[in-house]
Amino acid sequence: METSILAWEVRRSGINHDRLKNIYYRGINAFILRLESSDADEAPVRRFLESDFHTWKEYNPLITKLLMDYGREMSPRTLFDVPPLNRCDADTREWLGNLVHELWLGRYDVKNTIEKAESALEAADLCYKGLCGKLAALDSRDISSLKGLLVDFRDFRKGCDDLIKALSAFQRRVMVV
Repeated sequence: METSILAWEVRRSGINHDRLKNIYYRGINAFILRLESSDADEAPVRRFLESDFHTWKEYNPLITKLLMDYGREMSPRTLFDVPPLNRCDADTREWLGNLVHELWLGRYDVKNTIEKAESALEAADLCYKGLCGKLAALDSRDISSLKGLLVDFRDFRKGCDDLIKALSAFQRRVMVV
């Protein structure tokens, strides 16, 4: 079961740090800085909008699955699947596993941590969808038209930042209660 525990943290780190924080967030930030510039170069702006911006759609299902798996994969109940606790009889593994799981949920405020991340994901996704609608309604995607959406892009960037922070709040190892 140790590999499952490590697998969850590897997935969280890969999504949050490697993809969301170090690639996507940096891209949206650079895009906004270019739009704010008085002499914005249209080529990188268009490139971001045409390819990188829409990769956001990949994050929602990955993060949703990650959040759904957290309570199962990072619970101290998983310790009853590996030595030495896996040597307990089945009844003991069942009731004691459930007890430590419930204690873990309460002690580490797991449900609240998950809810905060779900809310952050939903808020960022709403900003993204709103931007998609506004971009579709633009007559032109020239720099001056896009500058009119700067507030929306900044809101989306803040949503991404809030999501990154929420994902960083998760435990990185199984905590014993």
